[in-house]
Amino acid sequence: MVLSYSLAEKSEGTFNLYDITGRLINKYTLTEGENNSLKITESNLTNGVYFYSIIVDGSVKAHNKIIIVK
Repeated sequence: MVLSYSLAEKSEGTFNLYDITGRLINKYTLTEGENNSLKITESNLTNGVYFYSIIVDGSVKAHNKIIIVK
């Protein structure tokens, strides 16, 4: 899975991935700039529902679910 994003200069961002119980699976640092991409490797994830949050400068900008089916 590839996430495309842009992050304003001098901003700090993270992409947090959680399992169905709310346990943090992985935390990715987002790089500032335009036309960036974050690759999330699904090979280490089992089938199921996961949730993610995108946090920029301490505020949640997006929160949704991902369903993994292999």
